Amino acid sequence: MMNDLAAEKAVIGACLVEGDAIGAARQFVAPGQFSEPRNGQLFEAAVALHDAGKAVDIVTLPDELRQRGTWEGSGGKEYLAECLNSVVTAAHAGHYAKIVARYYFEREIISASGKLVVAIGENMGADAQPILNKICGLVLTRTELDSPETFNYATSLHDALEEILTPSKQPIYKFNLPPLDAIT
Repeated sequence: MMNDLAAEKAVIGACLVEGDAIGAARQFVAPGQFSEPRNGQLFEAAVALHDAGKAVDIVTLPDELRQRGTWEGSGGKEYLAECLNSVVTAAHAGHYAKIVARYYFEREIISASGKLVVAIGENMGADAQPILNKICGLVLTRTELDSPETFNYATSLHDALEEILTPSKQPIYKFNLPPLDAIT
């Protein structure tokens, strides 16, 4: 699975060290974008505490999770301590969050690409266009995070997939995109 659990833990740890790190992290990542569900739950609870003007720390976060009924699945204080120990500085929370977001968008691109392949395989070109649009949007969003060279991938991907979807042309399955070529 495409993820960086160290970056996910670092986001949580940074939020525990410095409440203002939540603002930096949430610019790039949302709770549902963490690959590890408990990290998403921890981040969601930290954001809720922060938005309510409450402290976010090793005491208040478990209390919030208990009130939500999600404390048992969170890994407990040992996991929170692990998250705290994984962060070098809370000042890098935005960078850690970008890493988490990058992997989220890459997982979504792969998922949508699989759906596109199924739609093409079932000769459902009309159903494939919305999926193609979603993939291109995901690639562009992923690009905005930190990889300017990916911008050309979006155009190349769109052109290659349009050619596949156009019945009068011979399908071309080579995208010249290493992550996608590996799964096609």
